[in-house]
Amino acid sequence: MAPTLLRWSIQRTVELTPTPVQSLPRWTARVFCSKALRVQISAVNHAPNPYRAFPGDCRRVLCGLAILSEVTLIEWPVRTERLSLRAYTPDDIDALWTFEQLPQVQQWLGWAPLSRDKLRDAMDAKSSNNTHVMVLLNSTIIGHIMIMPRDSWAQMDVLDRAKGLEAELGWMFNPAHGGKGYATEAVGAAIGLCFDTLKVRRIHAGCFADNTASWRLMERLGLRREGHGRATSLHREGTWHDSLTYALLREEWPQPLADGRTPPAQASAP
Repeated sequence: MAPTLLRWSIQRTVELTPTPVQSLPRWTARVFCSKALRVQISAVNHAPNPYRAFPGDCRRVLCGLAILSEVTLIEWPVRTERLSLRAYTPDDIDALWTFEQLPQVQQWLGWAPLSRDKLRDAMDAKSSNNTHVMVLLNSTIIGHIMIMPRDSWAQMDVLDRAKGLEAELGWMFNPAHGGKGYATEAVGAAIGLCFDTLKVRRIHAGCFADNTASWRLMERLGLRREGHGRATSLHREGTWHDSLTYALLREEWPQPLADGRTPPAQASAP
């Protein structure tokens, strides 16, 4: 069947297969459905929702695009010197809950899951366009990185040119595997994905100022401290804490690590 043209408010062109993919908004996609129906989504604005006319399996893909606006392809797994990164699957929930329930992990999280079921619901939320990346040491999940799409700030008359050009990062790691540089290695690879694959122009992250491990990790990877807010963040224990914000531009990556090594900006595909 010849490609069918579908119109959507998106910008760039990438290719997407029906295998599990992760997404950031405002990328176009060429979708190859399991029934060999190919749908090319092109860069136009404010189209209606014509995808209801397609077969069920293709329609499910297109409904996802309607929510996410644009999709880009990451070829999982990606590998660093010691780790592999891949997309989240529902089968990962028990491994995640093993360490995400720990008080020392939840201490600095903006949202802390109170049960395995709440964590599962958050990970499976269809309304979210976050990319959840699992960090594996051999076959064991030791970390969870989130890539969260953001629009850059812009004046009103150029808002459309700033859509989806940033990503916010967040992460949590199993403390049983701490002190070996795994978090630095994995977050560095995630930054490389943001700049090299997802083509964002800027990434940023924030943390409580008392979360020393987090801001030191960001500084090791070359992120620039852009803000220090005084008593801006209310902790669930009832006290107000300082907050820190860090950021990095694409042209500033990669930066040498504190020990002079180059961070793992280029993650290799299988």
